[in-house]
Amino acid sequence: MVLDDKINEARAAFEKDAAAMPAEQLKTKYLGREGVVRDLLALLKTVPPAEKGAAGQALNGLKA
Repeated sequence: MVLDDKINEARAAFEKDAAAMPAEQLKTKYLGREGVVRDLLALLKTVPPAEKGAAGQALNGLKA
């Protein structure tokens, strides 16, 4: 699934950025109004209904 790949890319980018950015910038970049997670949530609409549950859980795991 394409969304899984994007989630993994976002997770890897977050881990890389975590070493270089202050926490507030990380929060804005990943969880903010125009953040990475919000963009991924928008892609959730394109996931087939049978896979939405797993994709949603993966996104929630990323947010945590």
